[in-house]
Amino acid sequence: MIDSCLSTRLLDVLCRIHRHPALPLLVPVADAFVAGLRFHAGLFLRDTLRPGDALVLRRQMDNPHDPLAVEVLTSDGRRLGYVPRVVNARVAALLDEGAALCATVTAVHPTAPPRVGLRFLVSTPSTETRQARVP
Repeated sequence: MIDSCLSTRLLDVLCRIHRHPALPLLVPVADAFVAGLRFHAGLFLRDTLRPGDALVLRRQMDNPHDPLAVEVLTSDGRRLGYVPRVVNARVAALLDEGAALCATVTAVHPTAPPRVGLRFLVSTPSTETRQARVP
């Protein structure tokens, strides 16, 4: 069985080559700013990230502040912060179901306040596939 971190990494590979006609379409699940960026290494790490960089999502069921907490990590496992509460219920439910999710940096704002410093998109593959384009 593949755990959610490994499936996220595998899906990252698909995300990077998603224009290939045989691959599934990606359906957006959440578009948000990383929450808690200032409380973790996020403020230091956001300057090293670029739009398109893959992120890892990991459930944190034992979080005493939020039972639906989902950590947002760099591809090498360093914690940036969390999926914000306004969208974490859907992301947590999908992870709990074993869904393959792709998280990608969409914007980095190094001089912005921490609450709007790093934006990311969470997607999941649809059951449809892209149709090959005929020239």
